[in-house]
Amino acid sequence: MPLHISSSISLHPPECSTFSPPATVILLILLCFEALLFLIFTSVMFGTQVHSICTDETGIEQLKKEERRWAKKTKWMNMRAVFGHPFSFLWFSPFSTPDHGKAETYQYVV
Repeated sequence: MPLHISSSISLHPPECSTFSPPATVILLILLCFEALLFLIFTSVMFGTQVHSICTDETGIEQLKKEERRWAKKTKWMNMRAVFGHPFSFLWFSPFSTPDHGKAETYQYVV
């Protein structure tokens, strides 16, 4: 095992690949295409989530064209209700707990 690792680190990269150079290039192109598809998917998902937060309406509610039974708030108020107040870089961390401050009555779900 250490011999394989040391030969992979050497100045001759083809020794560590089990595929021929044309196959390696094809696999790299496929890998880049897969990465591009993943980027498009995550960008679309991010955009739809932010749009739903800003409009305070899910995609299903938009398709059904249901009437809104709650007061319309600004986009900034919706973002603060989801991520917590005040704005900080912790909004972008999946490990932080949002500080909603003093919860208002419309935010309670029974």
